[in-house]
Amino acid sequence: MGCTNPQGLPLQPEQTTLPTNEPTPLPQTTIQLPTETITPTQLIAPEHTVTQTVQTPIILTPTPVIEPTDISEITFLRYSDPDFLVAYPSTWTVEPGDPVVFTSATKKITFTASVYDFLLGYSGYSGGVKMNPDISWVMNRVSLEYPQYNARNLIYDYSQMYKGDIPVVIYSIRLPDGSRSYTRYVLVTVRHAYEFTFSADNATFSEYAQLRDYMFNSLVIHDTA
Repeated sequence: MGCTNPQGLPLQPEQTTLPTNEPTPLPQTTIQLPTETITPTQLIAPEHTVTQTVQTPIILTPTPVIEPTDISEITFLRYSDPDFLVAYPSTWTVEPGDPVVFTSATKKITFTASVYDFLLGYSGYSGGVKMNPDISWVMNRVSLEYPQYNARNLIYDYSQMYKGDIPVVIYSIRLPDGSRSYTRYVLVTVRHAYEFTFSADNATFSEYAQLRDYMFNSLVIHDTA
């Protein structure tokens, strides 16, 4: 049996409106943002000063080589081969060959040793006979070396001697222009002729006369026949 109200009318169930799940739309509000003009910032690089150091090149001046003229202050070495032996300053260089060349540290002095086999010919001499070069031979030899000069005006200090039983001729020349002076020591055996020459410019040559004589006196000839 249904329910009635006091008026005897049947009661109707109350209808309740439930809220929906849709959100209530918010009122739209327009916010006017202030307009800001952004000016790009120009970056200025800090000044950088580059200092360049220029190095002045150092020029090394070589110490001049001074060779003593007094033989007591010179240390000597010995050069020896099948033909000869000679003493020479330890500061000199030796270039073996034909001729053998000894050169001073200053490059101003040379000592050369030439050995000639008579079978190959030597200034017109032939083997088998001991020769004794005289002043005529020396003059002819110098004329062949310096045809532009009169040999008589170049040659001085000519002498002859013996080293053991080997005849020796020694003579010197001096060129008029001062470029060269030399003393030549010539020995002749049955099979060979030897020429040893001490040479330098005129001024240097005079200063080293003691050394020249020492080197010539130290010579030993291995071919004594």
